[in-house]
Amino acid sequence: MPESERKRVISSRLPVKTWPQRDLRITAIDAESGEFVVFKRDSGVGLVDAVAASCAVPLVYPPAAIGGRRFIDGGMRSVANADLAKGFDPIVALTPLSVGLRRSRTAEGQIESLGKDIRSIVVKADARARKEMGMQSLDPAFRTSSARAGWAQATSVARAVAEVWTSVRA
Repeated sequence: MPESERKRVISSRLPVKTWPQRDLRITAIDAESGEFVVFKRDSGVGLVDAVAASCAVPLVYPPAAIGGRRFIDGGMRSVANADLAKGFDPIVALTPLSVGLRRSRTAEGQIESLGKDIRSIVVKADARARKEMGMQSLDPAFRTSSARAGWAQATSVARAVAEVWTSVRA
């Protein structure tokens, strides 16, 4: 699929096409230099382009071009990039795919590196959700079953997430 078509598909799936006013960070990696890049509203990169770069999973989708550079999925650095939450407390990390080759790259390891007293919860896909995602988590054939399993899991972890979220110091 040509890159322009891939971006059209991504754009059609986004509920909005412009950056929100709230802080949103989308990660990618420069495919040539290996530099980790964080796109934000003030990065000078459109939201659709940033999402396309972050969705460019090696061996699944080709790198996305932005400003003469090619980018791949920021998840290649870490499945959660939870270290970007530095300065925030509490932290709720949702990690459907939670494999990390080193503890320092897991959501738990990254949150621990931010400080001992940070209230946090890492929600990983449970056994049912992992099964429903299938062996190829990006396969569209598993979208519906994955979404249903995620919804079911959400109801089971909602109380724990709420406890962390509402523990904010006054």
